[in-house]
Amino acid sequence: MLKEHGHQPIPVHPAGHAVDGTPGFKSLDGIHEPVDTLTMYVGADISNAELEAILRLKPRRVIFNPGAENEPLAEKLEAAGIRSAIIDAGGDLRIIGSRPGKGTWRIGVQHPREAGGLLATFDLRDTAIVTSGDYERFFVVAGERYHHILDPATGRPARGCQSVTVLAPTAAEADACATAAFVLGPDKGIPFLRNRPGVRGFIVDAGGVIHWTDMALESMARR
Repeated sequence: MLKEHGHQPIPVHPAGHAVDGTPGFKSLDGIHEPVDTLTMYVGADISNAELEAILRLKPRRVIFNPGAENEPLAEKLEAAGIRSAIIDAGGDLRIIGSRPGKGTWRIGVQHPREAGGLLATFDLRDTAIVTSGDYERFFVVAGERYHHILDPATGRPARGCQSVTVLAPTAAEADACATAAFVLGPDKGIPFLRNRPGVRGFIVDAGGVIHWTDMALESMARR
């Protein structure tokens, strides 16, 4: 995702840079069997006792949804009388009001296959915009890209998309919808987005073709 700076979109580099290569090994032999075993537990209820047992293992990190942090902060800023701002939580953008003197904030969406390149820009106000993609955290083994957005049905990276960009009232909803649509792929992901009130977006499929939820959003895009 890109954010606005001086009314010109510039890249925002993620904390974890993309790795175009292998993470110290040349084969994933032996990894598929434990992944297949773990998929048995996708969607399963976890009791408090089981959760406490997991936490006693002292995991190295806890992963949370950065978009969920935007809305409480937006509410505090608005309560304090702030009428114009952008909150950026790891590329998940929550836009408050319009840019002073400009009317809109110009937001750029990163091209999933052109480092530093723009896929499109949008002039926006009072919304959230989030992109989920396979290009920020990934590695390649034997010519196959392994990224961080996993299909819960297989335990392996979802394969139908390069990126999904979603606009929604809150960053939390935009983030959740973008990830879900990425896993669903364009054939199911676009109808999924269209059926959610106040949500719109576009999907770049595995072949680089762009699929839009609506023509109005496509006409807004500067490319």
